[in-house]
Amino acid sequence: MTLNLLNTGSVVISIERYSVRPASSQTFSNGTVSGLSFAPNTLIALNIVIGAGTFTFEPGSGYTITLVTSRSNQFLYTINA
Repeated sequence: MTLNLLNTGSVVISIERYSVRPASSQTFSNGTVSGLSFAPNTLIALNIVIGAGTFTFEPGSGYTITLVTSRSNQFLYTINA
């Protein structure tokens, strides 16, 4: 799964980690993300990869994706695969 993220703020954002929670299951986390920073008015593509084959997005299913920044801000996204 790929998320396209646009930094509409006025400071550089660094994504530290993310997790995915299917509507009917436990939360899966990737641990940490290194080197993922982007400046204001910058668009990036973030590839959501969880584990080594332990998690897959199922077509037609809903998920909540949580991104956590280096400032401990959390951004929640609800998607359907």
